[in-house]
Amino acid sequence: MIGSHQSALFTPALCLNLCQWEQTLSAMAQAIHRHGKQWRPVLDWHGCREMMQQQLSASGGLAAIGNIRELASMFMESTASGSVQSLQVTHPPVHPQDVELLLELNRRFPVTVLCDHFIHAETISQAACERNQTVGLLVEVNPGRHHSGVRPGLDGRDLALGISRLSGVQLKGLAANAGTILPDDPDSARRVRSVIGILSELKDIIERDGIPCESISIALEGDLTPALDSDVPTEIRTGNLFNQAHSPGPARSPISSDPGRSSAARES
Repeated sequence: MIGSHQSALFTPALCLNLCQWEQTLSAMAQAIHRHGKQWRPVLDWHGCREMMQQQLSASGGLAAIGNIRELASMFMESTASGSVQSLQVTHPPVHPQDVELLLELNRRFPVTVLCDHFIHAETISQAACERNQTVGLLVEVNPGRHHSGVRPGLDGRDLALGISRLSGVQLKGLAANAGTILPDDPDSARRVRSVIGILSELKDIIERDGIPCESISIALEGDLTPALDSDVPTEIRTGNLFNQAHSPGPARSPISSDPGRSSAARES
């Protein structure tokens, strides 16, 4: 559908300015890598496989997804070309079918799962042991947004200790979601610094117990500057890039605003 007139498209459809999209990907990757951090874009917010492959290319093969079942087939195909190097699953699989998919992907490339309850870790541990595998886990911390995550402090430490005693899983670090950060907004910047402080304090507690905590993953959208300027996060997880801002300033939206012609389109 590249170059199609918008009146010829089946709707609803995603119309994308390819040049602006590619510029946004390049700017994001350069800004994050320049600060010595890894970029882990979320792939399943737009549903377009071509865009997912471009995100993988820009991030060096690192990616995150929410629902493992929806994109498992794509990742099976991607491994043939080596485009996926590492995958982070933000919602721990509960259904046995999803656990099976997780382990099949983990056999092909490293998979790390966010975990905020011991029963999730135990489920993955049992299945991984049966297949002689090791799956990485990140303790997801609730920084005050109350969407998901274990409470910081002692609850987070106890979950990390529990994971460290299981076979078939390995604690990789901590994760938290800072939400949407508005450019030049002091309240947003303070929220990010608060999230970073919570993760840093919990990391120190866990490491005093002799448990390595090598990865600190922060999810956010909007202005990445507060997270990029901190030495604590090791990777940045971003979702919707259509209204994304990056250091040092906001990026234009790659959504096509031309009413006559579109660079690319996908039926929803």
